[in-house]
Amino acid sequence: MAKALIQKDFDHWKVTGSLKNLLRGCVAKESTRYAIQCVNVDKDKIAATDGRRLLIAEIAHHIDPGLYYVTQDGFLIPCPNEGRFPKYEDIIQKDCETKEISGYTGQNELLSGIIFHINQQGVCCNISYLQETILTALKETYSCVIETKASDQPIQFRFSIEGGAKILYIQMPLTTN
Repeated sequence: MAKALIQKDFDHWKVTGSLKNLLRGCVAKESTRYAIQCVNVDKDKIAATDGRRLLIAEIAHHIDPGLYYVTQDGFLIPCPNEGRFPKYEDIIQKDCETKEISGYTGQNELLSGIIFHINQQGVCCNISYLQETILTALKETYSCVIETKASDQPIQFRFSIEGGAKILYIQMPLTTN
């Protein structure tokens, strides 16, 4: 039986596995961005952003809505400040073209992006913000789709991870001006 991605431990909620790594990787590291140093918990959704990328995990849980720090061990600690998490639902693009990823070309010394192969075409994404957990998930899943409207618009990745969590990962595009 698979271990639950969200569980109660020492009277605190705890996220584990890929979900913990994905959430911790997407929160802001800068101390001046206190509202987005936390994850936002809503009914059956947990969101994290650093302003350049957004991760939304759809997963059933019993956690009270609010902002939480995610510790290195995955514990969710209520965020004491009065900051507001961005209205992340407004960032999700609607009416995107959905394509299945058939492969990708990785990063090297000369390439600062990753090119996803989609029906003989490529979509370039800034690799500096694509965390290793996302790349691993993209390599290991056969159900990952990419959604985009135009090359200058955010790229949306949809995939599932262990435990049945559905992930929407939104990445700002690579600009080459």
